Amino acid sequence: MRNCDCNDYLSIFNAVNDAIFIHDIETGNVIDANLKACEMYGYTVDQLKGPMDIISCEPPPYSKDDALQKIRLASSEGPQIFEWRARGKNGRPFWVEVNLKRAAVGGTDKVISIVRDINERKLAEDRYRHLADSLPEVIYEIDLKGNLLYANRNAINFFGATQEDFDKGIVVFDYIVPEDRLRVRENMIKIINGSYLGGQEYTARRKDGSRFPITIHSNAMIEDGRPVGFRGIIIDISERKKLEEQLKTLSLQDSLTGLYNRAYFEREMKQLSKQFCLVVCDVDGLKLVNDTLGHDIGDKLLITAASLLKSTLREKDIVARIGGDEFALILPGHDPDAAKAVCARIQKTVAAYNDSNPNLPLSISTGFSCGSNTNIIDAFKEADNNMYREKLHRSKSTRSAIVHTLMIAFEERDYLTKGHADRIQDLVVKIGENLGMNERNLSDLRLFAKFHDIGKSVVPDRILFKKNSLTEEEKEVMRCHCEIGHRIAQSAPDLVLISDWILKHHEWWNGEGYPLGLKEEQIPIECRILAIADAFDAMTSNRPYRAAMSIEVAKKELVKYAGIQFDPTLIFETIDLFY
Repeated sequence: MRNCDCNDYLSIFNAVNDAIFIHDIETGNVIDANLKACEMYGYTVDQLKGPMDIISCEPPPYSKDDALQKIRLASSEGPQIFEWRARGKNGRPFWVEVNLKRAAVGGTDKVISIVRDINERKLAEDRYRHLADSLPEVIYEIDLKGNLLYANRNAINFFGATQEDFDKGIVVFDYIVPEDRLRVRENMIKIINGSYLGGQEYTARRKDGSRFPITIHSNAMIEDGRPVGFRGIIIDISERKKLEEQLKTLSLQDSLTGLYNRAYFEREMKQLSKQFCLVVCDVDGLKLVNDTLGHDIGDKLLITAASLLKSTLREKDIVARIGGDEFALILPGHDPDAAKAVCARIQKTVAAYNDSNPNLPLSISTGFSCGSNTNIIDAFKEADNNMYREKLHRSKSTRSAIVHTLMIAFEERDYLTKGHADRIQDLVVKIGENLGMNERNLSDLRLFAKFHDIGKSVVPDRILFKKNSLTEEEKEVMRCHCEIGHRIAQSAPDLVLISDWILKHHEWWNGEGYPLGLKEEQIPIECRILAIADAFDAMTSNRPYRAAMSIEVAKKELVKYAGIQFDPTLIFETIDLFY
């Protein structure tokens, strides 16, 4: 510093907006201080003069001795710029930036310290650092060569490194898999050239070699108009990738059976090699099962079919559910003989299953076709047609097998009600004979009496044999047995004739029955006869919810409900038949 007029010196000394101290080089003592220094520290100039006890009273590395060392360095080695923790008269610590330089003052070499209050900046930096350290992502700054300049606390765990690794220096490329490093460098150049890339996905590598997917959002750091590095955020996207993979799987997978779905099947069809075979399969009688036993049972049948089909194939073969009851198999490299053998193997597997599970038989119709990648659509149509041709031959026997299973279940339940169906057969025939019906009508009436409640074969035992009164919801389930029985009978050639009567056998004379609300002569005579016989047997038999009535009490109940529930003419014509 050149010598200058004392007044000019004082004017400049006190006009600057930074605190200025003049130090003795040997002792570090304050020789002088400007007005800004007094304002910043809260002391007078006279109080600041002398040993640095006041302005350097913090523990190491911000002690008086540490300050003296830096003053001596500024004197011997040149200007020193550093951040320093100071303390004012009010006792509160604050951060300053100190610029120490040697200069001639009054003809004698001194060390001048220019002190700037950076407390607000440091507090902001601390807030930023605490915020950054609380994030699960990695916040970073690197230079143009990839050397790590700053990273938040999570970076250590994120990359499976140690604090020692970071202290020695990190090159971020070491934590990117080799096959992605060139793309990282190319994207860095694009960012420097002004391109906005958004999030870029790469595969990172931890210190132990394990890999995981990341997204990096990065911007260039600019100083004095030129790029000096990059600042950004690194996000672990492992969970997102897992979810994406799950969604991708779900989009190509049938949720019920776990097989591939139609979308996957059609995609694979487009990628077929020159020689392939297709097998189209259909679960026979599924609609009947759904309509009578419920969709839960139908779903179980589909799951079983899917499992059996998959068990018959090679690992490279593909099986997909392409419709409600339809499956398709892709057999790469197969010829017609091999495809025919697959179909035979399917039928053999189904037969073995039915032997072990006789309660509900499974039937699968199959059809195959072979072709090349030039006639994929034609090959599928041919396989589908062949399957339906076989289905026509199977449909009647399949329906009969299902109905037979339901009839067995119904008869087992009739055993539990101690021969209800057998007793009302005798009663309806007795009424029919009294009305002058011929043998054919009587035979149909007997068949109707035996199977009128076949729909109850799918009503849960907890409802059918409940001892207490049914809830409204349970009553609705019970009432469905008429419609279910109607569908079952329509599927069985032996019961088609009585299917309409099964539907209407709970209609009341006054129109308050179910399911159609028919009344009087709209109700078939067979249903009116059965209603009387059924009610009489129910009243005179023990039931889970009550003891049997006497015959006389039961007859009085029939008369009481004549014209309400029962055909009044029939009641008075037949009442004496009950004894």
